[in-house]
Amino acid sequence: MRYPICCCLFVLLGSWLSIPITVMASFTSKAAPNTNAPALSSLKNSTSLVNATKHSCIKIVETEVWDGSKWQAAQWMDSSGENAVPSPDDTPLPTKASKWISGWKIVVGESKDGWKYTWKRPHQGIRERIWLRYYEIKKISAKNRVKRTKQGSKDAEASSDEIEQTMVVNQGPYFEMPQWMQAVREDFNFKGFGWTFYKSLLRPTSAGVAFRFPITFNFDTFDRNPQLPSCSGSVAVYNNPWCIGLFLTMSFRLEFLQWLARRVAERTVAAVLWVIWILFVRNLGMCFSLLTYPVTHEWKQLAVVPEYVSTLWTRGGVEKPQYRRTVEERLGCSASWRLTQGQGFEFRRSCWHSVAPTLTSLWEESLLGRLFLGDIEPPAWLLRYSGTLGISNAAPTSNEPYFSSNAILSLSGFYFKHRGALRKKSNQVASKKKLVPISRSREIQETDLEFEGEESDVLELS
Repeated sequence: MRYPICCCLFVLLGSWLSIPITVMASFTSKAAPNTNAPALSSLKNSTSLVNATKHSCIKIVETEVWDGSKWQAAQWMDSSGENAVPSPDDTPLPTKASKWISGWKIVVGESKDGWKYTWKRPHQGIRERIWLRYYEIKKISAKNRVKRTKQGSKDAEASSDEIEQTMVVNQGPYFEMPQWMQAVREDFNFKGFGWTFYKSLLRPTSAGVAFRFPITFNFDTFDRNPQLPSCSGSVAVYNNPWCIGLFLTMSFRLEFLQWLARRVAERTVAAVLWVIWILFVRNLGMCFSLLTYPVTHEWKQLAVVPEYVSTLWTRGGVEKPQYRRTVEERLGCSASWRLTQGQGFEFRRSCWHSVAPTLTSLWEESLLGRLFLGDIEPPAWLLRYSGTLGISNAAPTSNEPYFSSNAILSLSGFYFKHRGALRKKSNQVASKKKLVPISRSREIQETDLEFEGEESDVLELS
C-alpha cells in the first residue's frame, strides 16, 4: 500500500519540478546566439548597423467655398496652413527611404463625408475636411572603418559589396508600436488650450480666471460623438476670498441627458404595462375562458400582448438626440484641490449647470450686428477662436448662500504661436494660385462648426 502512494508522490513532485525547469530552458534557448548567422566581424570592413523605423503622418486640408449656387474647389493646404500642397493623388513620399503603410483616410465628423462647415454670412460659407495617410521611414546607417592602403582598396570595395548583399533589415518587435497605441495616436488631434473668465453674479467684487487643458476634447472620437462625456482640467485663480486650485470636470450635453431620461421613462412604462398584462389581464382571461367553456375568440385575444404595449418597449422614443448648434447647455460635476485664504488646503466636490450661446451666434443675433453693421463680418479675434458667453450655476459651496452663479466667457483654440507670418504666407499663396481667397487661420481650420469643439469648465466662486 505504501509503495503505490510513494510512487504517486514522486510523480507529482517530478511534474511540479518540471515547470520551472521548462521555463528556464525556454529562456536559455531564446538567449542563445545564432551560430548560423553571418559573422560580419570576420569581414575586412568592420561595420556597425543601426536599424530604426519611424512612423509619420501626412495631413492635408481640402477646402471649398460656396458661391451662392454650388461648392467650388479652393485649395489644398498642409496641416500648418502656410503652404499649398498637391491633391492626395499627386502627393509623393517625403523621402526615398519611406513607404506608405496605409491609404488616404478622411477624418469623419458629424457628416459622413467629413466636411466641416463655417458660415460667416448667409451666402458666404466655407467647408473643409482633413485627409490623412501614414508612412514609415527606415534608416540604416553604416559606420565603416577601412584601412585605406594602396594594395587594400580593391579588398575594401569587395567587402563593402559583400556586406550590401548580405545585409537584411528586419523590423523586430521592439520597433513596432502596439495596435492600441497606434489607434490612440491616430485618434489624437491637439486642438489647443483655453481660457475661461468668471464674474460672480452674487458678489460684486468676486471674479476669477482659469487656464484650461482639455483631455477628451483632443480625441476625434469624442468630438464625433457628442453623447460621450467631456473631461477636462484647469488651474483657476479667483478673489474674495483669494483662492488657487486645480479642477477636474466631467460633463454631458443636456440634450443627451433629456433623451436618455425619455428613453428610461418609456421603457419603465412599457415594462409596467407588460407585467400588468401578463400577471393580471392575461390570467383573468384564461380563468374566465375555462369557466365559460368552450373558449371564444374574445378570450383568446386576451392571451396576446397588444401592439401598443409591445411597441412601447421596442420603439424607445426618439432615435437620436437633437443637439443645438448655437447654444451649448451642459450638466456636470467637478472635483477640486484648492488653497483658500483663511481655510487652507481643502478638497471640494460640486455639481453645476451652464447655458452658453456661441459668440458668433450672439454677434449675428445682436442689434448691433443685424441693424447697424449690416453685412460687416465679425471681428477677426471672434473668428480665430471658438468661444461661448453665458451663465453657470454650481452647488454646494462652503459659504452662504451655499451656491454660486457666475457669468462666464470661455475661449478655445490657443496654440501660443505667432500668426503674423502665417497670414502673410497664406495670402501670397492664394494670389499666386488665383484661387478663391480664404481669410481664415489655421486654428479655424482645425476647429469644428461654431461651438463644436468648445468646452467650458464651471467653477464656483465662493
